[in-house]
Amino acid sequence: PKYTIPSGVPFTGGWCRPQKDGPALRSLAVARYALGLFDENDLEGLDWVKTEVFGGPETLVQKDLAWLMQHWQDNTCDLWEDHQATDFFWGRFASRAALTVGATLAEKLGESSLAAQYKQVADQVTATLSGHWTGQY
Repeated sequence: PKYTIPSGVPFTGGWCRPQKDGPALRSLAVARYALGLFDENDLEGLDWVKTEVFGGPETLVQKDLAWLMQHWQDNTCDLWEDHQATDFFWGRFASRAALTVGATLAEKLGESSLAAQYKQVADQVTATLSGHWTGQY
């Protein structure tokens, strides 16, 4: 549960939806793990990557990154599920990281066209991040 501050009374209102950071965080974690399997030359693990993680449009990372490329600018909730907006820094940064790491994974798997698409959208996301820096914070 969440609580009202400073009273400590339990919050009984509705929770903010949609919270759309899941695909970015999931694909980032799994893609980094997959890249680690490459580094370790784990052949069994790499078979899993090619069939379950990045082996077609319905596999985990490819599906999440395809979703991110279409929805990174959509309305979402903040980390505390209190407010909605389209430009939360943490959400944009997570999307950028996922697309960038996903591009690296795609390149390692010989999917240069997908890698280029991920990089292109990551660059678009990156261009919005400077709006969160004032020069002081």
